[in-house]
This record gives sequence, structure tokens and C-alpha cells, in this order.
Amino acid sequence: MSTSAQLPDAPPEPDGRDEGSAATAGWPEGQGGYNFVVVASRLPVDRVETPAGDVEWRASPGGLVAALEPVVQEAKGAWVGWPGDAGVAPEPFDSEGMHLVGVGLSADEVRDFYEGFCNATLWPLYHDVIAPPEFRRPWWEAYVAVNRRFAEAAAAQAAPGATVWVHDYQLQLVPGMLREMRSDVRIGFFNHIPFPGYEIFAQLPWRRQIVTGLLGADLVGFQRQGDTANFLRACRRAAGLPSKARRPPGSDSCCAARGRQVRRHQHRVPVRLGYHLAGPQRVLDAYQPLCSPAGDRLKSRPAS
Repeated sequence: MSTSAQLPDAPPEPDGRDEGSAATAGWPEGQGGYNFVVVASRLPVDRVETPAGDVEWRASPGGLVAALEPVVQEAKGAWVGWPGDAGVAPEPFDSEGMHLVGVGLSADEVRDFYEGFCNATLWPLYHDVIAPPEFRRPWWEAYVAVNRRFAEAAAAQAAPGATVWVHDYQLQLVPGMLREMRSDVRIGFFNHIPFPGYEIFAQLPWRRQIVTGLLGADLVGFQRQGDTANFLRACRRAAGLPSKARRPPGSDSCCAARGRQVRRHQHRVPVRLGYHLAGPQRVLDAYQPLCSPAGDRLKSRPAS
């Protein structure tokens, strides 16, 4: 499992919100109070019905949750994700030191967005067409609609100048959408699967929209150097944007997007991260470009 982005220090209030509400603090309408927001396709908890018929939320298995949960807890941040069932999402709630915000999907959206575009289009395409990808416009339209819903939820939770960390191929449009809604936030994106060579990526009818969506981020992370090279080529070929191999301090490569310089990092974290996001400090250092100017740093902690 791999990661790439940087986290701010925890905000002063115990619940992770800056002092005062959006109304009393004079923030623009639509801004929340969390200085660190994770946006992932799933919430870090699963809804479980007990034998007594009660509903409980229990921690989800998986490397992403194991890696990020202690970080969100330490930052007293928010996590935006899908609860995993079709229907209306539950009201936002607090669990294990995190503020959890569900994004609801209808049964049609589960079919078209999740099972369709994510699993039957992007997954095989990004894995070198291990199976023939399917390209269906209704699936793409569902992908756009759901990504916008995630972006809106993130925008509503993020405090002014917050760091928002978006994860994986299901949400590649979120950085660009969020950038349009909230130009003040710092946005990181990490792709947890390979990024294909351009000859394969060019099969996707909506390749330009994907590239420009990703370039809404300040920092884009990939698992391998080859993925970084593939994405840079996609920037040039699909979006017509200049890129350069000269490496600014702390990054592997960069690309000019809408007058901004978007940096790309390639780092790999060992599969066993443990409960405490244990990983080489060099990987956490790669997150530094998204830190606040005050020099906030995240230190690695030994695995338990």
C-alpha cells in the first residue's frame, strides 16, 4: 500500500474544529471547520446489525484505514466516504476520534458508478487491460455526478486553508471540482493503483477530463516512477499541458496547469504500516509540500 500527502498539526479545539462556528467566525458560506479532511470512496467503518437488531459502526479492515485512521485521529479531522450500502447516507457522526461524513449512493449509482465505471472501466484499463474495459456514457455521467457529490461534501467540511487528501481512482475528478469550489484549500491526491501508459489510457473517451480533474490537486502521488512518467505523458497528450523533467526541490517532476505548478511524487510505503502509519520518514517527508507555511511536520511512529 502506498500514500502521498502532508498533514497539518491538529487544530486547537478538542473536536477538530477551529474555535467558533462558520457563522461566528465570519467564514464564507459553505466552509466547515476541519483543518484536515480525508476523501475516500469508503468510510473507515462498516455498518453492522447486531443479533439484538441494533446498528453499530465497526472499523473496516484494510490497509488504507489502518494507515490513515490514526492520522485523522491525531489531526482531529474529518473523513468523507460512502457507507457501503445503497440509499441515503446517515447524518455525520463522530467515531473513534474522527468526524465521519457519509456520501449516499442510489442503487442506480452503485451499479453505474461503482460497479460500472470504477470496476468495469477504470480498473481493467489501469491494469493494462487485464480484461476488456467497457465504455458507457451513462456510467461516465454517474462518475461525474458522484465525484461532484464527494467534492461538495469535502468543501463543506474543510476549514479555510485546510488540507484535503483525496484517495484513489474512484475520485479522480474531485481535486478539480474541489479547486473550483474552494480555491483556498491545499489538495493532495494519491492513486493506489497503476496509471497506464498513454497508448492504453488513450482508449478512454474521457481521458482529458480525468487528467484535468487530477491537476486540480497541488500534489499528485503515484506508486511507481513509471506511473509518474505515464501521467506526465497524459498531461501532454490528452490535455495539451507542458511538463518538464527538471525537478524542483522535494518533487520528482511538475506540470503547469491553469497557471499553477502541480507537483508529482512517486513513493512506496511497505505493505505493513501497522496501526500507527509507521513508514519511513522519507515517505512522510514527501508529504511536506502540502504543509502549512508554519512548518508543520508529521513524524513517523513505530508500528505496534
